[in-house]
Amino acid sequence: MAFKRGLRKFAGQADGPWAMFGDFNCVLSATERVGGNIANAEIEPFRSCIEDCEVVNIQATGSLFTWNNKQRPVDRIYSRIDRFMVNKAWSDHFPELYANFLPEGMMDHTPCLICSSSQVHKPKSFKYYNVWGASKDFVPLIKRCWSYTIQGTPIFRVTKKLKLLKPALKDLNREKFSDIENATAIKQSRVAEL
Repeated sequence: MAFKRGLRKFAGQADGPWAMFGDFNCVLSATERVGGNIANAEIEPFRSCIEDCEVVNIQATGSLFTWNNKQRPVDRIYSRIDRFMVNKAWSDHFPELYANFLPEGMMDHTPCLICSSSQVHKPKSFKYYNVWGASKDFVPLIKRCWSYTIQGTPIFRVTKKLKLLKPALKDLNREKFSDIENATAIKQSRVAEL
């Protein structure tokens, strides 16, 4: 209660952009929790405080649920309780910022990065080439990358293994099939000339 009173007081006196980030230990709607029971009495005080302070969540990517109780799968509870919230002046001043909630790790809360969309450098898209399967190194490379022990949820482990596999396949492409895209384009242009 004292925190909410203090927050309302601060919001009423703040002039200019301001933000708050952290574990609010509350959800704003029933859709922000999976597993466990939730009552409107748990949601309403936090929602009312947020409305009084005139703040909103900034755009978020990544994990929807930012906390889980780390129990067995049948008893697991997922909630969205970590937030980066801003007033209108902040969102007008920093419209390119967004929160990226990373995959669940060993802790009960997911890590979060505050990023700027104006600085996003999109990586070159990954392309699979059928010719890789012809290499004697292809299957052992897949087995090696897939044999690493990764801790975390099943989807986190799969994602991490795919991320390990991508640079290994790029190396295979560079060593065995270097510059196949350009070589194909050159051969196609030669055929067109005939």
